[in-house]
Amino acid sequence: MAKLDAKQREKWPAPSPGPDRATTQLELDKATAEARQDPLRAKARAVLALLREEYGEPNWPILDPLGTLIETVLSHRTADPQTWAAYNELRNRFPTWEQVLNAPVEEIDDAIGVVTFHEQKAPRIKAILRRVSEEHGSFDLDFLRTMPVDEANAWLQSLGGVGPKTAACVLLFSCKRPILPVDTHVHRVSIRLGLIGPKVSADNAHHQLLDLLPEPDNARDVLAFHRDMLLHGQRICVWSRPKCERCVLRDWCDYYAALVDKPEKSTPQERA
Repeated sequence: MAKLDAKQREKWPAPSPGPDRATTQLELDKATAEARQDPLRAKARAVLALLREEYGEPNWPILDPLGTLIETVLSHRTADPQTWAAYNELRNRFPTWEQVLNAPVEEIDDAIGVVTFHEQKAPRIKAILRRVSEEHGSFDLDFLRTMPVDEANAWLQSLGGVGPKTAACVLLFSCKRPILPVDTHVHRVSIRLGLIGPKVSADNAHHQLLDLLPEPDNARDVLAFHRDMLLHGQRICVWSRPKCERCVLRDWCDYYAALVDKPEKSTPQERA
């Protein structure tokens, strides 16, 4: 199973071991049998099984709904280590959300200065906290755990600067609702695999990809698909020069099938 570095484990607990080879093979056999009738769903089944074996079973991240909301706002166009550093600096300087709300925008901006567009994100965070506090009288967003998913999604997206990906991150990561976030890595890998067309936007891909999963209502499956696709996009299916020789998805990948000069396949030891 591929390893996670220490920075990733600060937000994401270490994954549990993935399925054994026999269990994975059963899923691959199902996918092969389904491929003639429903090739995209068959491919999604195979991809989910192979990535679970490769990266393990992700455990739920540690933040509550509001923490996830603010951290995801910070993450826009920003790498994970900088996002996490900015979030922790914000919480260290202002231990409560009420203190963040009451802080001058300039001090919030200074705390999150390592992220991209920090000068835009600081007033946005303050506005989100003000809206939450005025509407609910607290900073507790646990009501999202039981509100109908579509309503919860719409409410989150009614907040300024919150789009489909951010709303989906809050609902999946912190509320364990079966809604799929599609970030740049998930989007890129999905296009290369052929799960979605090259002109499908990330926003439009949320529902398309979710509907392809073997159990779209299973939040743990949705988490595994999102997290493992993201890791695969960061490590193997990178934007420039994807490492196809190390990819466990090659047999199901449209991008690899179209390559004229196909790289030799590496061994499991070389992939580790």
